[in-house]
Amino acid sequence: MSQMPNGTTDWQASEDELTSAIVTTGERSVKGLVAAYIDLFNDQKLQPGERLPPIRKIASEISMSPTSVGLAWRYLSELGYIVGQGRSGAFVSNGPRSTIRQEQPRWNPVPNHPTSMVDLSLGFPDKHLLPKLSSGNFERISDLSASGYHEDPVLGELAEKLYQLFPFSKKHSDLTVVDGSLDAIDRLLKEVASPGDVVAVENPNFPAIFDLVEANSLVPTPLALDSHGVVPDSLEKAIIDGARILITQPRSQNPTGCSRGTQRTRRLAEVIQASKKSFSIIEDDHSALISFSEFDSFARFLPEITAHIISFSKSHGPDLRIAAIFAPNALIERIESRRRLGPAWTSKTLQHILANLLSDPKVEANIKDAQSIYRRRRLLLESEIADSGGLRTPTDGLNLWIQVEDETQTLISLASKGIAAAPGSHFWLGNPRYPAIRLTLAFADRDELVLARDISSAIVQKPASFRM
Repeated sequence: MSQMPNGTTDWQASEDELTSAIVTTGERSVKGLVAAYIDLFNDQKLQPGERLPPIRKIASEISMSPTSVGLAWRYLSELGYIVGQGRSGAFVSNGPRSTIRQEQPRWNPVPNHPTSMVDLSLGFPDKHLLPKLSSGNFERISDLSASGYHEDPVLGELAEKLYQLFPFSKKHSDLTVVDGSLDAIDRLLKEVASPGDVVAVENPNFPAIFDLVEANSLVPTPLALDSHGVVPDSLEKAIIDGARILITQPRSQNPTGCSRGTQRTRRLAEVIQASKKSFSIIEDDHSALISFSEFDSFARFLPEITAHIISFSKSHGPDLRIAAIFAPNALIERIESRRRLGPAWTSKTLQHILANLLSDPKVEANIKDAQSIYRRRRLLLESEIADSGGLRTPTDGLNLWIQVEDETQTLISLASKGIAAAPGSHFWLGNPRYPAIRLTLAFADRDELVLARDISSAIVQKPASFRM
């Protein structure tokens, strides 16, 4: 093996080793390439400081796309097996880190703005629009010893209400409840994915999704969005490049607010079916009961591979910590079996409260009012922004995603008016495609028109492109 001028070795030997390993295993995939690399490293056939082949070179040799090899290299870099040195190339490191989680997680929900500011950065529901608990919501809650380790983890009365919210379930799916939508996604990933698997994620997206994927030693790959959700050709490319899991938000996508109707869902399902690959879908309907957009689910077309999550944090309150998972029976059984080794079940007391809230006509009216108020605020803001020259596409949910000319300058301009917004750059996997901000429609007791005009006057907006 020849020596490079900087003391490192040439990449021909490592290319031969990797090519041989891939050919031997027969698995030309991101996961296969990662596994082959790690095996070679552990067998000391790749030495620290050794220069690795260029991505296009090795892609050609092992008949994989450069994108797939790039994903594998990125994952290995995050694990600590590869060190990049810019134009000098990529090199074998001294050894892996214990985790691929970023030193600083992308999602940090702790506010750091002065309390005097109107904080529209957090994505939390407006507390003034959440239902207020009454004595009737505590009916049939008197015995805290009523639950046992061998009982069904889902309260029967709650299950009846939940099945009414998901019309695609009983024939093909079972139901369980867990402690919020992120807990649901985490538990589902642990059951359907293996370390090194590629997960297709919407981009931009709620940053905790990226963190969760990486915390489970998985590789996120971005999907383009338009006003109807995931762009089909983007999903097709991700599957070709090795994605085997999709995490998607069917409506009120965070941060963009786009929603996916039946026509787009059918087209994406066709892309997945045409790939003839083993695949899993995780749908996060985090704003279910406050969304007004058309509701559809992959469970209509692909029930055997779809897990659908319904959260009640935005509609009934984050402190309930309850989300429902509808998924194939075998998957639900695995989740509940693993959960018995930890929390075992979500508090039946909280489940009783949610069941009572879902049965209360006053609470139902309260949620309908909240849905209308969020929509009114959105339309008001969109109208004010449009009047100043901006273009908007129809969106839904708690947040408003606004493309701007300069993210930092817009945030400073808003702050000068006492308004805090979330930087759009926090919601991208990789480099942002364009500058943006996200505003949460939690105006509290502020005058809506005055606040909308303050926001509009502070924003120098860039006309929204078709793809987000």
